[in-house]
Amino acid sequence: MKVANAHNYASKRKFGDIISPSSSLLTTASSNGFDNNNNINGINLSLLKAFEKSQSSVEVLDLKALKKLVLTFEGCLTDNIEARLKYPNQPDQFTDSRIKLHEELQKLKVLAGAPELYLDLINLNVVPFIVDLLNYGHTDIAIDVVQLLQDLTDEGTRR
Repeated sequence: MKVANAHNYASKRKFGDIISPSSSLLTTASSNGFDNNNNINGINLSLLKAFEKSQSSVEVLDLKALKKLVLTFEGCLTDNIEARLKYPNQPDQFTDSRIKLHEELQKLKVLAGAPELYLDLINLNVVPFIVDLLNYGHTDIAIDVVQLLQDLTDEGTRR
């Protein structure tokens, strides 16, 4: 009988009876469970929060997004052409625009996952501009174009 009564007593004890207020768990954690280092129960959650933030900025790839990508690409291409014409003997003057062009070509690779937009891409008349970049003076841009065309035409990268 004593064992049964002891069990009932143990199940009725309060949390404060088990862990004293001076316990290290209660003194390191604030009222919401986090300590001063963004940890909960000793686990750092900053990486998880950064991941969640990055996931919330995913854009839907539709016709509107395609047009925005194309306009930005065309703007960078125009800026680069103008800089190359203005400073034909000073390649360092158009390095920044070449880097921006490279970045925009990389962004166009997302289209490989949306073959339903290929017809719209053709109708926006951007493909000839992309293909013309195969003759670009720097091989890095030509390589970017080859990789983009490969991604767009590779059956394995499309849905």
